[in-house]
Amino acid sequence: MRDRDLVLKNARNIDRASKITGRTDLPDHLKTKRYELLKIGHQLRKTKQVQTVVRESKIDVWLMTRKSAQDKWKKYSIE
Repeated sequence: MRDRDLVLKNARNIDRASKITGRTDLPDHLKTKRYELLKIGHQLRKTKQVQTVVRESKIDVWLMTRKSAQDKWKKYSIE
């Protein structure tokens, strides 16, 4: 767990223009949920012109949106 935290901490120093992404290991049911949320996020970015990000913890995955960089992230509810 310590190694994982170190890698994630150092990953923040990677230049965003490098197109390198990192994903943590998740249980299968959360991987599926993350994939679905990524698809929803893509649709929202195209149709509603919002910024999206998928956040994850050890027990859940959720989608957050905001209109611009000045706004705060809000949890997106799927209804």
